[in-house]
Amino acid sequence: MEIIIGFIVGIISGLLGIGGGIVLVPILTVMSYTLTQAISISIFTMLITSLFGSVMNFHKDKTHLKDGIIIGLGAFIGGTQSTIIQHMLKEEYMWYIMLSVLFFSLLKLLLEPPLKDIKEGKNHNLFLLFVIGFLVSLLGMSLGIGGAIILVPLLITILKYDLKSATELGLLYILFASFGAFISQIIDNNIYLKESLIITFFSILGLIIGTKIKKGIDPNILKNMLLGLNLLLIIVVITKII
Repeated sequence: MEIIIGFIVGIISGLLGIGGGIVLVPILTVMSYTLTQAISISIFTMLITSLFGSVMNFHKDKTHLKDGIIIGLGAFIGGTQSTIIQHMLKEEYMWYIMLSVLFFSLLKLLLEPPLKDIKEGKNHNLFLLFVIGFLVSLLGMSLGIGGAIILVPLLITILKYDLKSATELGLLYILFASFGAFISQIIDNNIYLKESLIITFFSILGLIIGTKIKKGIDPNILKNMLLGLNLLLIIVVITKII
């Protein structure tokens, strides 16, 4: 079952640039993993898959590489502090926060103008990128969901990146954030190596396929896919709460 899950999560990660953690954590908890275990496995998987995805995305086009590094530095610092949030919150509250995150992302995507009407800005505030990277990582990595599902709508609506650029930055953000969070998990002695390696290996295969498929898909279709994924995950999280 871990093989199938890893493959599916990898495809979603490459296709939508959301890291896969927001999908992986609810699925693993449904499979009887504890939330703490699911978060640890998710962070490890995101670290490796986002590394491959970022290399594939920025190999030919380095237009936003500087922006990605700035947001990544903020994300790394936020990731290293993520276990502090985990220890502060009860599991029930973490599910409620995850549900709030999903609703936020859904509303952001629904309220934004049609993608054809969005023209990417030429200059982006680097300090704001750093701050957003830090805050989103602090929240997202504490839940094991990465946070790119929050980040991508923010990059589109606030900083005016197009969807393709936003998803590429999302993967680079995940790389830095998950690396910081992985260090934090090691310090906290919360690593599940066997399960993480199995899921990660097949996630990479799915990631390669998802990244290639994305190149031939219309941006508005990608947006609808993000909306559909949000709705599905909201349902899953609600079932965990009740």
